[in-house]
Amino acid sequence: MRPEGLIKTILAAAACLLLTTTVFADDWVAERLRGRVVVLNNGQWEPLSMGDVVSDDRPVRTMLSGRVVFRRGAETISIGGDTQISIHDASGRRMTTVTQSFGTVTIEAERQQVQHFSVQTPFLAAVVKGTQFTVVSGKTGAKVAVDRGMVQVRDTMHSVMTDVPAGQNAKVGPGHMLTVSGPGEKSPMVTFQGVPVTDMAAYVKFLDQGGTPGSSDAPGLEVAAGAGNAGGNGNGVGVSAGVSGDNGVGAGVGVGNGVGVGGGNGNGNGVNANVNAGGLRLGFGLGGGKGKNDGKKEDDDEEDDD
Repeated sequence: MRPEGLIKTILAAAACLLLTTTVFADDWVAERLRGRVVVLNNGQWEPLSMGDVVSDDRPVRTMLSGRVVFRRGAETISIGGDTQISIHDASGRRMTTVTQSFGTVTIEAERQQVQHFSVQTPFLAAVVKGTQFTVVSGKTGAKVAVDRGMVQVRDTMHSVMTDVPAGQNAKVGPGHMLTVSGPGEKSPMVTFQGVPVTDMAAYVKFLDQGGTPGSSDAPGLEVAAGAGNAGGNGNGVGVSAGVSGDNGVGAGVGVGNGVGVGGGNGNGNGVNANVNAGGLRLGFGLGGGKGKNDGKKEDDDEEDDD
């Protein structure tokens, strides 16, 4: 072959390789495989081969002796034996969701500033910005072991979540809520709305009795400052005295009590009496009111006006 022809052949091969790399840059490719691994295609389970690309939402299953590692750039999804998953990449943004029906999955996600990788099981969800962790899911529950970085673990059965650092494990199942074990300080447990769980036993009892997860009236949850419901009755007495002349002098005392908050409705009746004599003015007022308020809390106040 002439040198010119050889050069053209090399350039054509390079262009083809570049095009292939570009096309599959965002695809998950079976990089390593051993044992029996199958993929569901048009309702039929077919053997998966090394180098195959897995389409979105297409179930992949390993038999007991099967193992497979999918790679996309610097990120990998490693599937253990007797495991079934599907991979979904959201369109328009970088978010990968692995739906794990059962088995063992290990994720190595590239570190980014936003959460872009999650594993969903029937019992929990693990969401990360970038880390390495393993999820084991079965009929009796699911467990997350964090090898590197930080994982946000969500108990989808009870609507609570917490952050799990490297070296710690989280587990959840039908008979128990999310728990974290391992060395080091444990992160706070919060609801999906971000409300801290202060009494886990009380909250679990509430849920076992049919309570709604994350409900604002659930016991065992921290009550946010300035929030609540209250009804109250109150009476107030005010006395004022003043001397009128070219220059007026006056003194007044007011006492008020408030419970609960927000917008309120109230009714009141009052009796007032005033006496004026020689420039001396005395006034007395007695009032009673009843109201129900809900919303943010108002503090009791006491003020003096001069």
